[in-house]
Amino acid sequence: MKFKDTKYGDMSIKSYQGDIIDISMTNLTSLEGCPPIVIGNFDCSKNNLILLEFAPKKIKGYFSCKENKEIKDAKQQIIKCQIEAKEYWTDEGYFSFEDIKEEFLKFEFLNKTVKSKGFRTLLGIDK
Repeated sequence: MKFKDTKYGDMSIKSYQGDIIDISMTNLTSLEGCPPIVIGNFDCSKNNLILLEFAPKKIKGYFSCKENKEIKDAKQQIIKCQIEAKEYWTDEGYFSFEDIKEEFLKFEFLNKTVKSKGFRTLLGIDK
């Protein structure tokens, strides 16, 4: 089941202004259809997620993805997917955005550089 199949529907092009999006224990396998911005908290714990792809990019409160047994390296997925939240609750532990800010910004910079210059140019294949 995807996020867009929940009671919230497809919110991929609008922000969510409520206190919390609670989609815990809904047998989700994908976050496809999530809003890009959540003003409150986002709880997708206790599901069947493997990836955090399609998660909101900005969450003003906490982001919880605990007890998704198939999620490997949640912290690295958070950085790779550029999920910015005040706090993160994962099976790897609790941490804040300040705890990962440096890694987050390095990944963001590298990603922008690759997109602007092209991967082949960075490797020296195309000059």
